[in-house]
Amino acid sequence: MDLDSVLKLIENVRKYEVKNVDDNDIKEILEVSKKTPSASNTQPWAIVLVKENKEELAECTLDPLLREENSMKQTWIKDAPIVLLICIDVKRARVRFGRTGENIFAIQDTAVLIHNMRLKAAEKGFASCWVREISPHKIKECFNLPLFIEPVGILTIGYSLERVGKRPALDLEDFVYLETYGSPYGCS
Repeated sequence: MDLDSVLKLIENVRKYEVKNVDDNDIKEILEVSKKTPSASNTQPWAIVLVKENKEELAECTLDPLLREENSMKQTWIKDAPIVLLICIDVKRARVRFGRTGENIFAIQDTAVLIHNMRLKAAEKGFASCWVREISPHKIKECFNLPLFIEPVGILTIGYSLERVGKRPALDLEDFVYLETYGSPYGCS
């Protein structure tokens, strides 16, 4: 499978079939965490498999357009067969690099983990969505998480009911520059 085909498989999907996902498939997706690289191999992530409290988790989301209305939660999350709460273990994140480990490397490493899990899910025939618009404080309270566990996102996985269209994208010339920050790539 070529890269363009793989990238189409990991488009954000918000409507899933009401169909259970086999526990072995979930385990294979989670096993990717052992193969995902991280700064000094700190593996700063913590993952909560949410089965019973999906509705409560959905209530801890924010409007994707970050409007102020409270009614614009991402309630579709509760219908996803697999819901993973992705967190950073601050103790592991700080072990080698202090605050830089927590505030930079752990976030980068956890984003790579999420992307790798989405690729594994796609390989197994599942669709997924990475939700970043969350209220970490509300989630910590709702799930009674320890102080050193910091929520950073939600990953939903399942069989898609949606056909995903092409999303808008900037042209390369809009964000790729020569090293001197001169002319954009492809421009003379």
